[in-house]
Amino acid sequence: MHSFKKKSATFIYHGDFGGEVYIVGNTEEGIETKIKVDSEDIIDFVAEYVRKEMIDCIESMDSRELLRTHMQFNKRKIEIKE
Repeated sequence: MHSFKKKSATFIYHGDFGGEVYIVGNTEEGIETKIKVDSEDIIDFVAEYVRKEMIDCIESMDSRELLRTHMQFNKRKIEIKE
């Protein structure tokens, strides 16, 4: 298991990002809270955030910026793990 510690929580996860993720949070009173979340739910949550950011960015582009971005995007071959 791996861990990723931030200001308000620690994420404990498998190296392949599969299975469950444990989120351990600390309250101001020092009481530890722990929940188990399916990693796919977290991936979907983050993807939704990225989707919204990308849409906002695309909507603010002028025509030439959009076409340049489209050309650059189509040059890349990105594999997404299923």
